[in-house]
Amino acid sequence: MNSETHNRINFSVVIPLYNKERHIQRAIRSVLNQTHQAFELIIIDDGSTDNSFEMAASIQDPRIHIFRKQNRGLPATRNRGVRESANEWIAFLDADDEWLPGFLETVNELQHEFPQSGCLSTSYYRAKENQMLDSPTDRMPYSLNWSGIIDDVFNAFRIYHPFFPSSIAIRRDALLAAGGFPEGVDYGEDTITWMKLGVTTTIAYKNTPLSIYHLDADNRMCLELDARLKDVNRITYLKRDLEEGRIPPKFIPSAQEYLCKHQISLAKREVAVGDNVKALSLLWESRKTRCYKKKLVVTTIRALIPYKIKVLRRKVLSWMKR
Repeated sequence: MNSETHNRINFSVVIPLYNKERHIQRAIRSVLNQTHQAFELIIIDDGSTDNSFEMAASIQDPRIHIFRKQNRGLPATRNRGVRESANEWIAFLDADDEWLPGFLETVNELQHEFPQSGCLSTSYYRAKENQMLDSPTDRMPYSLNWSGIIDDVFNAFRIYHPFFPSSIAIRRDALLAAGGFPEGVDYGEDTITWMKLGVTTTIAYKNTPLSIYHLDADNRMCLELDARLKDVNRITYLKRDLEEGRIPPKFIPSAQEYLCKHQISLAKREVAVGDNVKALSLLWESRKTRCYKKKLVVTTIRALIPYKIKVLRRKVLSWMKR
């Protein structure tokens, strides 16, 4: 499909910026190099203490608007970018990631192919030391370059991660209806937002990698925080949404499976630090799931058998895997 046959969307591109002086110019240039040139670029500097602001400001283009504010975290920074945006569609790009030239062109085409969707997304590459490692394409049930609707966001993110913050564009009213990004959440706020959007609008998807997720960038949040927090945050928000009836009935089974995946993950972490009571409590809550019964049994054995009895535990687990 040639997007020239359609009206071209004016995008507001939002880049949250905090201490990414080595990467921000790469991100900005990847926006300026898009084949789809109908956009404004909003950069929100979240109180950087390095030269990030100066590096961003050194690139001159009338479509670039840079704002500075006190440090309040990534969700608040993204939300500020949404408030400053002038267009209906908002595309997000983290300051240490980049787009391939056809990203905006492709999501523009997706919007015309699936006009009812409130989210437009593509696949992505993972890269380290400037070398492409892989793409979730290999693990997806969609063929390369397939386009369509992600029917169940809970199943999608339980099995594979079809997109990430730098490979999605969201219609402003859909994002606001979902409450924006949850402020005060240090990690996992993006997935929490995708879960909310997945039950309030539809997500159009193109299985073409057009964004690059750099794993070795400076100051990457997921490398600095206790990995336990991502499970805790996702569990807390999804439990509340289930208890308060915000998950439509057709999504409840898959939402419960997704919830239990992270409860089991957290239970394993609790076992590792010796809190077997907490681990068993999480496992008990997960007892009714279908997809994780085997994991439940294995993790329960680990919780019940003291860590020091390594030989016995190894034999029992080996027997369970037969």
